[in-house]
Amino acid sequence: MRERMSVTLDDLDDLPEGPAVYVVWSAIGGMYEAAGLGNRPLYVGKTKRAVKVRMREHLRVNDEAVPLIEAATRIEYFPCQNDQHARALERELKDELNPFYDEE
Repeated sequence: MRERMSVTLDDLDDLPEGPAVYVVWSAIGGMYEAAGLGNRPLYVGKTKRAVKVRMREHLRVNDEAVPLIEAATRIEYFPCQNDQHARALERELKDELNPFYDEE
């Protein structure tokens, strides 16, 4: 069973240290709903280090992922035992959730 936790973008400091997989979820309603992005997984990623560090990288002004963050309202994350576990879970969640932004 997966341990699932969730925070809003205002609570990035509450994100965990260590390997994890994270899912960035879109807002509900408004322009995002009209664009077909309402309450949808936008991105599934993994990190070997802290999720909060990885999310701050997404928030950089010149980062390509900035539109992703502008549409996001919450981050769901799954702490992992190690990097190999994170890789396997990332693939599984990408297949299961079909995120809007998928690098593969």
